[in-house]
Amino acid sequence: MWTPTFWSPTFWPPTYWAVEIAAGAEVTLYSDFLAASTFAGDGDTAGTEYCTTFAAVGTTQQVRAYVAGTLVLDSGANMYGSGGAGDTWLTIVRESSTVLRVRAEFIPSGVTLQPVVKYTRLTGLTLTSTVEVRLTGTANAAGQIVAVIGTGDYCAGAA
Repeated sequence: MWTPTFWSPTFWPPTYWAVEIAAGAEVTLYSDFLAASTFAGDGDTAGTEYCTTFAAVGTTQQVRAYVAGTLVLDSGANMYGSGGAGDTWLTIVRESSTVLRVRAEFIPSGVTLQPVVKYTRLTGLTLTSTVEVRLTGTANAAGQIVAVIGTGDYCAGAA
């Protein structure tokens, strides 16, 4: 098994809170602002894990992930008849001074949906500025989607 020698991750503290969802509105569940120095060199990598719970209701609920303002993942509108949870993972890697590669994955429970995995190559970015990573939720009533824990890590690329 190959183990990279440069992997020396830095973790940011987990966040815990319940976020109210307004009826039919897309509401921010998590928002992390990565400092401009996060993607200073090619190969620099940041990762996030966001966990949400879904209420047992007969209406649809949806999460979406954004990096630098671009939609990188959409879970689709799903019904969680018996309730459920979802884990959203994002891996963000600097390719160059203006390009990020993003791997996004949504793993649900409580619904018959395969994991959603998406790759997005973001171009034309200004990585000397702060990069926002955001997860949003859309539901029909307050409290149907709850942000329960989120965390992230960072690793400098190979020098």
